[in-house]
Amino acid sequence: ESSESIRSGDYTTSNAVDNLLLQGVKSVVQQLTSDGSTEPNNQDLEDSNPEPKIWDTEDYISYFRIGFDLEGSLTEYSIIGVDAYNGFEGYGKPGTGLNLGYEYASPNGFGFGLDFQFFRSFDIEESDFRYTSIYGIWNSTFSNGFSLFSKAGYSLFSKEGFDTVNYAGFDPLSEEEIDYFESQFTFDTGVYFSVGFRRPISDSMHLECGFSVNTVSQKLRSEHTYSRPYVGLSFLF
Repeated sequence: ESSESIRSGDYTTSNAVDNLLLQGVKSVVQQLTSDGSTEPNNQDLEDSNPEPKIWDTEDYISYFRIGFDLEGSLTEYSIIGVDAYNGFEGYGKPGTGLNLGYEYASPNGFGFGLDFQFFRSFDIEESDFRYTSIYGIWNSTFSNGFSLFSKAGYSLFSKEGFDTVNYAGFDPLSEEEIDYFESQFTFDTGVYFSVGFRRPISDSMHLECGFSVNTVSQKLRSEHTYSRPYVGLSFLF
């Protein structure tokens, strides 16, 4: 009944309990032991003006990706040329492979990029292939760093370990005829597109998952379409 309230202190935070214990207790003690000139401290433990996240900008930033292509699928793979007329059924499924990528783009807007694939093999044939693609990209990034993207561009096809034309069963051909066959079964540049998302692991590293497709055409044959899902790590700077 004889007690009297001399001084009080308070602290408010929207963060976790550890913030209340570490910063709040310090603030209340300062208020109780001061001469009354100290105002209540309602700031959080973190800096009231924290450094903005890398993706929290409208400027262009760099994305460097190390990726892993999962086992994909092929449709109408007729690179074997003349053998296609002799009942050859194809090389089988393409295997897994690594890829490297670089993009210079706005977190919420347009940019451009380059995707380089290391050679990957077929499961029933000793032959390798890869694509090198250049593309435009559109990013849509949320405040927490999660982003969606779509990519579209052109790609160049490369191969190792097999010939474009097998002349078995044909009469000897002249050099002009050989040149003609090889020119007709040569792959030109094709189309590339991809969709996917990035999820932050840290301020500068994201998990990237997507699905990509490369398509090229032969002059005398149908399209070759290589599609596959991939996972990778993207580093922002």
